[in-house]
Amino acid sequence: MEDSFLSEFKKRNYFNQCTNSGELEQLMNKNKIRAYIGFDCTSSSLHVGSLLQIMCLRLLQKYGHQPIVLLGGGTTRIGDPSGKEMTRKILSEKVIEKNIKNIEKVFKIFLKTKNKKTKPIFINNYKWLGKLNYIKFLREIGKHFTINKMLSFDSVKMRLEREQSLSYMEFNYMILQAYDFLELNKNKNCLMQIGGSDQWGNIVNGVELIKRHSDKQVFGLTTPLITLASGSKMGKSEKGAIWLDQKLLPAYDYWQFWRNTDDKDVLRFLQMFTDLSLEKIEKLKNKNINQLKIILANEATSMLHGKASAVKAEQTAKNTFEKKSVGTDLPTLVLKKKQVINGINIIDLVTSANLSNSKSEVRRMIKNKGIKVNNETIESDKFSISLNNFGHGIYGSIEEASDDNSLDDYVRMPPHQDDERMPTVNVHPVGGQEFLYWQPPLTQKAWKDGEPIDVNVLHEKYKKVLERTKYMKDIVFREGDFLIMDQLYTLHRRSHIVNKSRELWRVAFDYTTIIK
Repeated sequence: MEDSFLSEFKKRNYFNQCTNSGELEQLMNKNKIRAYIGFDCTSSSLHVGSLLQIMCLRLLQKYGHQPIVLLGGGTTRIGDPSGKEMTRKILSEKVIEKNIKNIEKVFKIFLKTKNKKTKPIFINNYKWLGKLNYIKFLREIGKHFTINKMLSFDSVKMRLEREQSLSYMEFNYMILQAYDFLELNKNKNCLMQIGGSDQWGNIVNGVELIKRHSDKQVFGLTTPLITLASGSKMGKSEKGAIWLDQKLLPAYDYWQFWRNTDDKDVLRFLQMFTDLSLEKIEKLKNKNINQLKIILANEATSMLHGKASAVKAEQTAKNTFEKKSVGTDLPTLVLKKKQVINGINIIDLVTSANLSNSKSEVRRMIKNKGIKVNNETIESDKFSISLNNFGHGIYGSIEEASDDNSLDDYVRMPPHQDDERMPTVNVHPVGGQEFLYWQPPLTQKAWKDGEPIDVNVLHEKYKKVLERTKYMKDIVFREGDFLIMDQLYTLHRRSHIVNKSRELWRVAFDYTTIIK
């Protein structure tokens, strides 16, 4: 038997409840209908928690039905109490209208807009709710709602049982939502409302209102509440909301969200959040779980950001985690030099970069060896990031020293942690000031931004800088002179002394042992 909207709806695990599934199936097999889903506009973007509803709209289009996207310009001014423990913050009309425009852009990415018969209809319910005559509304619509029934809804009972405030304004939300369905039925011949399981009561109210008001048969259909294997709600990660607005969340972060799906959720999410046929998903079952996660991430990301962005995100992940190099698409956090001159604790850095929601979570990550800096595992939550951890673009390597000039003190001298390439600009381990690490006779190779460059060019560049008068101090030694100098700050040379010998005694100190 050929698939229909409702049969595939069930196979993809979208189905939760329906007011009359048998009659709805018959209707949709015979005719192309209009169905709507309402979206409140409390944020400038929807997040992944709304993606299942968007997938339902895409499925409607697939089978030739026309979706209606109801943007709650009116109801957002009230606030849906469903699933909320407290009253929503009241937004200004200006903010709501701006949110509506931004959210509409997201839908135009996911939904096809060229076919006249199936292209989405966008409607703002403020169009009719903003014109309501209160007395007339109460007489014609309010009479169909009993307080007894309204008090039985979970959105109301939850607040009352917990002795939490429920405003009269919010209490009216369910009546306004039912009225939306009535208006769409009258003016757009809309025959079905789809929503999450938490909206079942409100949807049934609309079905019953239309029956009482105009004696028409309409339908309500709900989807299950999507939870992750961990038990948390769909739509958020450790980093925060997974936004569908490309400006709020980069493609790489979106790809990573799907790539990091729990093993138990992968096949289910392939069914629910991709356009892959159910037959193809069935064939993929025996693939390695990590391969399946990459397929999920690529399919989901392609839908929102395009195939090119998905491929780029996958390559960036491979470069970063498999080849141990830096991917071009990695998210970045820009810090000012003054923020790191004295060091930033690793916990503060991770939380400020939105890589974790809490400091306790960062501590757990460190304990589980889940954080690396420059490919070195961080062992302590006391670790600080300073300029020493950043490449300043130019690197030098010291090699091929003569036998009488051991380089051990230089190569391993703090703050250096790398025997091969060391940043030429470093920070003093005690004073915190920057210094130039550059020894012309010994520095044999150089790199800039990871690429080899002519070391002689850099010799000349630094020579011109360092030999400026303001950087140079001439000292004429006399017998018995005693000089103390900081070798990290001082580039020294001997003057030419003809026919005279010179004896120099030099002692090197470990800063960390003499200065506390």
